Amino acid sequence: MKTSVNCCVLVFMILLAVSQSQKHQSRIVDYQNERRDTGYYFKYVTDDRQLREETGDLLKKDGEDILSVHGTFSFISPENKQIITNYVSDENGYRAKQEIKQLYDVPVEAVSSLAGGGLPL
Repeated sequence: MKTSVNCCVLVFMILLAVSQSQKHQSRIVDYQNERRDTGYYFKYVTDDRQLREETGDLLKKDGEDILSVHGTFSFISPENKQIITNYVSDENGYRAKQEIKQLYDVPVEAVSSLAGGGLPL
């Protein structure tokens, strides 16, 4: 249980460092927070496309309480790449997998054209 709490603190510190390194203050555009009998769920999304979503469940295993945490966080890098980290923290330790997606800027006119709006002349 101590390992899970330490991992959650580590993830929070990483997110805090990422958010502080940005030039402007992010605004939360979606926020959910639920407390459950055996755990919790929370999610937030910011206007600059940061995301964090996490579920924690208190489980009984061999008569012992174990906090099992599953979550994801993502942000857009200065190179226009989406950095996505999915993680699990439980009795087996902290495990994370990272995925990097290159994002492409598509002109509004092209999207309009695909939607049947045609290209402006």
